[in-house]
Amino acid sequence: MAVLRIIVLTCMLHASPALVLQSRAPPAVAAGRALTLGQLCELRTARERGARLSRPVMGAPAADASGVQARIKQRMMTAMKGGADAKKELSAVRLMVAAMETRQKEENLEALSDEQAQGVLSKLAKMRKESIVMFEGGGKAEAAAVEHYELAILQEYLPTMADEATSP
Repeated sequence: MAVLRIIVLTCMLHASPALVLQSRAPPAVAAGRALTLGQLCELRTARERGARLSRPVMGAPAADASGVQARIKQRMMTAMKGGADAKKELSAVRLMVAAMETRQKEENLEALSDEQAQGVLSKLAKMRKESIVMFEGGGKAEAAAVEHYELAILQEYLPTMADEATSP
């Protein structure tokens, strides 16, 4: 009931552009996420009418589950469930996801195309290769090993390049 009062008050006053609902809100709505003022008003209006919303309040994930970005996010979820054994993998995959989401926000896109995602990953791979050279030159074998591991994961999602020996 307190949440409904906050929603009504916010909708009437238009005082706050976003409101984070607390744990008293229904879990399907709150989930600890911020709702915009328009989403709150739409939700309140739909509840008063007893109708369902024509579109979800929260942004749904991209429908293309076969893309590079979706596969990497799925791998991150799997690594999260892997426990302590998958910490290195989770760290590497999180870096990949963060870089892709940064690019996605810069371009103001819903999801990256496979070409855009591979472009981001190739930049990350180039950075890893440069870091490996620097760490090995500086005598930091452990840091170089971590970079090698992250590079191996990155290369799983990049197209393989043809060697000079294999090209006609």
